[in-house]
Amino acid sequence: MAAAEAIDANAAAFEAEVDARAAAAAAARDAALACGIVERRAASTLSVAEFHERFAARGVPVVICGLGPALCHPTGAAWLDACRAKRVPVACRSTHRAPCPERALMTIGELLDAIGASRPEGADARAGAGGGAESCGADAGDGLYLYDVSIAHSLPSLLASLRIPRYFCADLLTRTRGAHAWRGKWPSLFVGARGTRSGLHVDQWHGAFWMALVSGRKRWVLFEREDAPLLYPRNARSQQGGHPQLQPSFPDLSELETDTVRYPAFARARRREVVLLPGDVLYVPAGTPHAVLNELPSIAFGANLMHTADAAGVRAALDDIKWRASVDAALRDSWRALDEIDDEHEYAQSGSIQSGSVQSGSAASPTDAAQRSWPRWPDGRGCVAAEELVVPFDEYASGRASAYAAADGPLPLGVRDDVQPRRADAHGDGDDDGDDEGLGEGGGEGAARAPSGCTAALLRALEVDGFVVLPAAIPASCAVALRAELLETLRDALAAEVRAADDAAGGGGANGGDACVARTSPFARVNDRARRPDMHLPLSGSTHAAVACVLGAYAPVFAAILPADAPLVELGVICAQPGACAQTVHSDVQFDECARAIFTTYIAVQDVEEGMGPTHVWPRTHTAFFNGFYKPRMAGPVDRYYSDTPPARLTLRAGDALLLDTRVMHAGGANSSAVDRCLLHFSLETTAEPHAADGFTHNLHPSLRGGRARLSSLTASQSSTSALAPARASTQSARPPKLRRA
Repeated sequence: MAAAEAIDANAAAFEAEVDARAAAAAAARDAALACGIVERRAASTLSVAEFHERFAARGVPVVICGLGPALCHPTGAAWLDACRAKRVPVACRSTHRAPCPERALMTIGELLDAIGASRPEGADARAGAGGGAESCGADAGDGLYLYDVSIAHSLPSLLASLRIPRYFCADLLTRTRGAHAWRGKWPSLFVGARGTRSGLHVDQWHGAFWMALVSGRKRWVLFEREDAPLLYPRNARSQQGGHPQLQPSFPDLSELETDTVRYPAFARARRREVVLLPGDVLYVPAGTPHAVLNELPSIAFGANLMHTADAAGVRAALDDIKWRASVDAALRDSWRALDEIDDEHEYAQSGSIQSGSVQSGSAASPTDAAQRSWPRWPDGRGCVAAEELVVPFDEYASGRASAYAAADGPLPLGVRDDVQPRRADAHGDGDDDGDDEGLGEGGGEGAARAPSGCTAALLRALEVDGFVVLPAAIPASCAVALRAELLETLRDALAAEVRAADDAAGGGGANGGDACVARTSPFARVNDRARRPDMHLPLSGSTHAAVACVLGAYAPVFAAILPADAPLVELGVICAQPGACAQTVHSDVQFDECARAIFTTYIAVQDVEEGMGPTHVWPRTHTAFFNGFYKPRMAGPVDRYYSDTPPARLTLRAGDALLLDTRVMHAGGANSSAVDRCLLHFSLETTAEPHAADGFTHNLHPSLRGGRARLSSLTASQSSTSALAPARASTQSARPPKLRRA
């Protein structure tokens, strides 16, 4: 009885705390509205979860400060130096919403010089920072305004030098399988002279918007989206077919402010104002009417989005686009691509998947999200480093960032600019040539390479992508020697199998002979078995030493994902011969959250180059989200998802290892070279789950079946590499024999 009363008391206390938090948030919002301001938050103290719950989900604008140099490099007008010669269409009036704006082609350099963006900001301020729209003239660049020009389409040279704040990575527009009219369009560039402005408006399809100010100063006026009817919107009919426009137009803000006779209700509209300074990032909720004035020559970039946390905004945007597609044939293909967002958002909100974070399990409530602690990484001040709060453009545009950057936690190694992981061998020694390797060097797109000590980064990459590369898991010279041994063993086994099949066919009937060969064959069933044999191996000699070496070099990684008694469920060698076709896209097991997980490690025993058909892996296809939402709709391994989504092409160096979650979709590439691609592989299985996963081959040597080899025994014995090092002179002077089927 006492226990029940204690539980009830705890529940009541929790509900009271939730109500208090909600009341405090509402009070803060009302106070900000009463003062007519937009809250400013330091990025180092604003977690992604709090942004989702407090601002995006509730439709509240916010200015995020402190990202500064992390947004683009170099800062200020120098950021545009790489494209000064690029010609762009520039509006020649003070507002981009003039009925017929005059436009002229000029280079970025000419525009910057004309508006004085290259001059020190103090000089512009002394020249008259208080000038309004009426003051724009020849001294202000003649009202020149480069407005909403797609950087990806028109100025792609800037993409490598800009970063996207991770607060906005939970964007449903980046997660569609099919192409649509807005895919890859944003962010856009805005360059305006002092005094130029944009009139009162809401963005297309009532979408949300964010803007990062690079230089200058902008004054924003925002109204609550619920108060849009008080701004006297007009839905004029278009000239094509007479259909009403969904995007309303409003009277000029100066008219609304001065003409109280014609617009008496305007006085009741709730209004906020904020001045953006360089390094500030403003979030504008979906459907928010706003107007902007450039108080100084300004450079900024921004993007529209459908934020997963804003259910009402996403629904309104999809309804608008659907209606537009019904009357505009040009948008119908785009609507078909965006239609899946409708289902995806319902799926994300249903409790199966956390909105904005590709994770399994029940969805976290907004209160739970707000209560998550914001992790701290030292940057000299005890705050979150700015580099942890932004992601590269390609990670954002491809949708990859929606998996790892749309929730709290450190970024995977290789995404941050200041992290240039150094190759290391299993004992922590540096690479002989001393070269640094980043994400795209030798490891394929999306492959996370790190020293053996970066356990947290490796585990994060494995969790997010479903795979990770373990550099220099065994010494390269030992890998080359091991390759010769494996190829010799494989060649002998193939010859023996052919002889056994011939003897059985000639001596005792085809059915009995085939059954005997099937029972005793050491080869697994794989795609294109004739040129891609996969043979099980005993745990002995160099094979045992290689497995122990990998497990020892990356012991913290394997200890974090597997129990000490994890059984060895597969050990073998797979070889893609010259001419081997590409495999069909597949996973080694069927997705089942309740099944035991299996992790396979592939050890490259030679350099795996592009022409040798490296393994292709589609990141994040091991998740509950992918298997619950995408996969049931897909047309099997030939679905367009696999052609539209670029895989990680895992070229490796001799001695590197690939650690793979067997639920991830992958395929061996076609070997168009004249060299055999040989990989030693072993698989270990967890033990806590109630049943095994379906689909795994369990191609294990008879001497190892029945759980005779486990993680603890593998790492406790033969941990040295002495068994891996036969005479180097012979392995370096003589090229290993090419595998031929007998």
